[in-house]
Amino acid sequence: MKKMTKLERVLATFEHQETDRVPLYDLMLNDDCIEYFTGIYPPYGEEGARLQAQAVDRMLDMARGVGVSPHQPPIDFTDDPTLLEWARYGSLTYRYNPIRTYESAIDWVKNQIQSLSKWRENVNLQKAGEDTRMFFEKLYSWMSEDHVVCCLRQSGVGLDDIRGTIGIEFFSYLDADDPGLISEYLELYTEREVAIIHAIADPKISPFALTYGDIAMKAKLLHSPQWLRREFFPRLKRLNDAYHEHGIKCLFHSDGYLMEIMPDLIETGIDGINPIEIVAG
Repeated sequence: MKKMTKLERVLATFEHQETDRVPLYDLMLNDDCIEYFTGIYPPYGEEGARLQAQAVDRMLDMARGVGVSPHQPPIDFTDDPTLLEWARYGSLTYRYNPIRTYESAIDWVKNQIQSLSKWRENVNLQKAGEDTRMFFEKLYSWMSEDHVVCCLRQSGVGLDDIRGTIGIEFFSYLDADDPGLISEYLELYTEREVAIIHAIADPKISPFALTYGDIAMKAKLLHSPQWLRREFFPRLKRLNDAYHEHGIKCLFHSDGYLMEIMPDLIETGIDGINPIEIVAG
């Protein structure tokens, strides 16, 4: 079979067609890998972003998180000297969370709802589209002609944000006490995200986007199928539909064991899933 370009290989895979080989897809934020492929340990700033993009380009056919530079974690984010030295790409993962009480969790959600309700005033959709085009123009200028196929955008319904910020315990209490608050937050978040998708979507920039929601762990779901069918899947479908209107494929991401709700995911219109390892998460 004739050797394919990276773009041809990725598009054929999305269409369930034969390829010259299996396309390689990953998220690569690793200093040693970047140094291995470029010969340079990535510094902070744009030069680090360029080196990361070039390493990904030499390693993969398709990727997300491309053109990401290492950054110094906030001074107060941890007292662990090892993390301060090495958490160059993951400082948010280890960030100190100021929400310590159920009451403060509720207050945070209410404040976020108030802020999200004004998204039309606060989000410049035209600028979002222009910024996206400019970012990818610079990104592709760093790469080879047969460059890695980069994810256009990572779009969620807000579930990871609210649950990750207030914590799954407070999230569970709130879902029992006042589920309408969670639903309102997710609705406004999704509404804003759909508008941004329509503003930036251009298959000439990238043929795929990531739609996501970490809804499972290694052995089971994080939320009941009934809850997901009420709050998550309908909103995920709106994201997928928005991308599909522009001819863009949707790769869905969640860690964990998803087989229980795989038919539901397919019904939302996903074009692929990552990862497929059921113990990931």
